Amino acid sequence: MRATGHRRAPAASPTTRNVQALILLLILAAPASITAKTDAWAPLGLSGESVTVLTVASPGRVYAGTSSGAIFKIADRVQTWLTLDLGGHFNPVTAIAASPKDPAAVYACTPDGLFKSMNGGVTWTVPGEELTGCIALSIDPRDTNIVYAAGSSGLFKTADAGANWIRTSLAPTAVNLVIDPQNPDTIYAATATGVVKSADGGANWTVDPLSPGPVRGLAIDPQTSTTLYTGALTGGVFKSTDAGRSWTSSGLSSTPVFGLVVDVQESSTVYAATETGPFKSVDGGRTWFSLPQGLNAKTTAIAGDLALCKIYVGTRDGAFETDIGPVLTIHSDLCVGREWTLVVSHAGGNMPIRLLGVSSEFLWEIPQWGITNAAGMFITKGIFPLHTEGDHQLRVEVGCILSNLISLAVTNCH
Repeated sequence: MRATGHRRAPAASPTTRNVQALILLLILAAPASITAKTDAWAPLGLSGESVTVLTVASPGRVYAGTSSGAIFKIADRVQTWLTLDLGGHFNPVTAIAASPKDPAAVYACTPDGLFKSMNGGVTWTVPGEELTGCIALSIDPRDTNIVYAAGSSGLFKTADAGANWIRTSLAPTAVNLVIDPQNPDTIYAATATGVVKSADGGANWTVDPLSPGPVRGLAIDPQTSTTLYTGALTGGVFKSTDAGRSWTSSGLSSTPVFGLVVDVQESSTVYAATETGPFKSVDGGRTWFSLPQGLNAKTTAIAGDLALCKIYVGTRDGAFETDIGPVLTIHSDLCVGREWTLVVSHAGGNMPIRLLGVSSEFLWEIPQWGITNAAGMFITKGIFPLHTEGDHQLRVEVGCILSNLISLAVTNCH
């Protein structure tokens, strides 16, 4: 096996390459179980509250809505109660959106309508009387005066921060909205009939006949915005790589999925909030593993504080957080004679990396596999030789923190 260092990381020495070849030659057959120490959950706040919505306004600042209608702000781990009941009927908070340019500008949805605050949730106004049964919100990242709000009476759009609203042509009720960060005129809506799309700022909408439905979770790959993930309420994650024109099943088929987050640094890493708890994929949704450590509850909401390398989840008993990294991912079709790329992300900068592997009989390691760059990443490539055919398990240790485990089966595709 021949490994070469990527230009963003130091090249491995000949000794390291030889050991690296050995580890992939010998980690075969029935792999033993490895438990990684990353992805362990710790309480963030709101103990005793049933959390329905989580939204990151800025790094370290999170807005949370509850089933009783209360809204909280958590900033630098300090919890602040903002309002008990916006609509006067103790209805659940169904959506919260904060301006990416002004975190104090916040919109909130309840079945009683749409509410707006310009001072970080201290006081609230009603910007649109017609928005009854408000369910979903999204703010244009290019122009934060443009806001989309979905309710029982349709999907509405404002271009003047809520002073005036127009009803769009979207027929089915949207329960989630996401805007393409690279082309904000493109909007996707999760509905009972699947994912629908507008390419002209909400004026017109299309739905692919193979689109899964009903769906709720919806997320866009921040690096490749033609790649989307959606979560079905009937169970499963579905993935599109052609901007929503076609969808394929992508795991968790028997599990209702309520929310999804795609990592911004290594976009093959995806998190899912589900009926049975949080899950994580490090291969773009091909395989998923549960994240139960420190948490044993249905996850009702999920949000990514990606600038701080954190994921937040809401449950029926408060909010929890976990650190994302370090994360180990592999990019390959897993065929003998083909190229593989291993990526370490979300690690400490300029830190030594230890590569660990396991087989049914032996535990292997490369003590000095490489060094992360200043951004906490390391990328290396190689080729699968013939004798690497079989099952493998790998993880890394960076700064005494263990990454996720990746399991792979290399096959002779010829």
